[in-house]
Amino acid sequence: MRIDIVSDGEFSKGRNWRSMSRAIVRPVHPPAHAGRNERPHDQAGGGNDRKAFPEFYAEYDAATGLGKRLGNRFVASGEIEYVGQKQVGRDIENLKSAAKKANAYGAFLPVVAPASALPGGRTNITRTRKPICSRSRCADKEYRAIVDAGLYVQIDDAFLPYWYEKMVPPMTLGDYRKWAQLRIDALNHALAGIPEEKSRYHLCWGSWNGPHAFDVPMKDIVDMMLQVEMRRLSI
Repeated sequence: MRIDIVSDGEFSKGRNWRSMSRAIVRPVHPPAHAGRNERPHDQAGGGNDRKAFPEFYAEYDAATGLGKRLGNRFVASGEIEYVGQKQVGRDIENLKSAAKKANAYGAFLPVVAPASALPGGRTNITRTRKPICSRSRCADKEYRAIVDAGLYVQIDDAFLPYWYEKMVPPMTLGDYRKWAQLRIDALNHALAGIPEEKSRYHLCWGSWNGPHAFDVPMKDIVDMMLQVEMRRLSI
């Protein structure tokens, strides 16, 4: 039997696939308290799913310790800079070696989309598009390194569908789409020059092992999904 395409999944990323994003950018500091009077999508905790399923989350938080961390957020104090060359280089070499041993046709390396890289983080610099644009430039370096090494790159975007349930209500679908469109644009900026046949986009409506009753319906964002300049979608 031949394995055609292999992946390193999330195991190479340490604690989880998203936590690595903090390790490859700076200046991002340890979590601080979320603060008050912030917009719904700036809140560090969960949204409508947590309100609808309190019994589940009481048990879930006790087992995982998640509830103790929900009041905290990572904070960026300046222009975000990419420092992940060593970590990504390690993942590339490990995956290429494993693919060679498996006699695989190819291999893809999952990495984080700009929308899912510390989405609830707070910036202490002027509120402009700078933070998300900075994430885009960091992603550009990471995606390019993977493709230049001969691998496929998979962009994982688990938080784009989920963030809707934190925002709506009290905000509107239009507010959410404006938020999401900025992040789709940032992703396309990061993909500039990446061959479409060497990349794929993964959106997840199951970004953690709990209820997902209030994530955005796919029909409300499918037009934005199709804007992403890739040849393949994984849903």
